Amino acid sequence: MSPLLPRRRRSLLVVASVFAIVLALLGVYQFGVKRLPPTDPAALDELDTRMFVALQTQYDAFARTPEALWDADYRYDREPLLLVRKDADGALAWPYVYLVNMSSLIDTSRFARMEFAEDSTLSDVRVATDVDLQMLTAWTPGTFDTLEYAGRGVLAFTYSPAQFDDDSDPLLQFATFSMHEAFHVNVQPTWRQDIDGGARVWDPPTGAQLRALFGQEFAALDAVTTATDDAQRRDIAARIVEERRAQVESVPALSARAALETIEGSARYLERRYSDVSGGRIGVLTNKRGETSSFGAVLDWATSADGDPGIFEHTIWYETGAQLAFLLDHLAPDWKARVADGRTTMFDVLVDAVDAHG
Repeated sequence: MSPLLPRRRRSLLVVASVFAIVLALLGVYQFGVKRLPPTDPAALDELDTRMFVALQTQYDAFARTPEALWDADYRYDREPLLLVRKDADGALAWPYVYLVNMSSLIDTSRFARMEFAEDSTLSDVRVATDVDLQMLTAWTPGTFDTLEYAGRGVLAFTYSPAQFDDDSDPLLQFATFSMHEAFHVNVQPTWRQDIDGGARVWDPPTGAQLRALFGQEFAALDAVTTATDDAQRRDIAARIVEERRAQVESVPALSARAALETIEGSARYLERRYSDVSGGRIGVLTNKRGETSSFGAVLDWATSADGDPGIFEHTIWYETGAQLAFLLDHLAPDWKARVADGRTTMFDVLVDAVDAHG
C-alpha cells in the first residue's frame, strides 16, 4: 500500500470534518438564530425602514410616470425582487429576505406577509428566513446575484447599513445601486451587444495619446449638456461620430466601447433620469463625494500625474453612454426600442441619425 494513502485519508477526514462543522454552524444559525422582523412596517428597525422608504419612493415614481424614467412598459414597481438583509457590509450571515412582487412566480403563501397598504406599491411583500437552495449564494460577501424563478431572472440584492450612509458614494447607495442592477436583469436579459469581447477596452491609450484621441470628443460631450436646440445637437453628433471613427482607426480596441456604452450607459442614464425626477444627486460624471464634473475635467485628471487612465478600460463608458442617451432622446427618440434588439448599439443609432441629416 502506498505510504501516501493514509495521509490522503487524513486530509479527506479533515476536509470532511471542517465541512460538517460549517454545515452544523449554518444549521444552528438557520434554525436557531434567524428571526423574522415585525410584519408591521411601523415596527421595523431603522435600516429596514430606510430601505422601504427608498424602495417605495422609486416604485411610486415608476407607477406615476414610467416614461419619464425609461419607457411606459418598464414598470419597475411591478418587477420581482429579493432583498437580503445583512447587518454589516460584506457580512456572510443574513437573518431574512424580503420577497417583493414574487407571488406571480412562486407560492408565497407560506411566507409572512408585510402589512403594507393594499393600494400601495408595496402591497406584495413577504418575508422569510429562507426561500430555496438558490439562496445559498446569499452566504457570500457579494451584493447581488441573478436567481431563476418560473423561467425568468430575478435580482437578489443584499442591503446593509453602508448603503444608507448619506456621505457615501451615491452610486453605491441602495436606491441607485439596486435600481441599476435590477435594470440589467429586468430590461436587458437578451441584450448581447457585449457578448463578443465588449466588456472591456483592453490596454487603452494613456498620456498624450489619450488626450489627442479624446479631447475633441469630450468637448462635444460636454456641449450636449448645454445644447438648446436640435441644430446644435446634430452638429455635436456629427463631431462625435467623426472623432470616434478616427479613434477606432488609430486604436481598434476602442470599438469595444460601443457595447459597454449601450449596456452600462443605459443603466446610468436611468439613474440620472430617476435623480432628475426625485431631486437626487446623480448627474454628469458624479463622483464618490456626490459632485458632478465635466468630460474635459475628467480627461485632464486621467492624463495628469495623479490620474488613472485605467478608467478608459471600463468605467468612463458608463458616462459617455449615458450622455449619448440624452443626446439620442432628441435626435432619435426611438433609440431604446432599437437597442432592445440586443445587437444595435447607441453609437449605431447615432451614426444613423447623423447620416439621415447629410
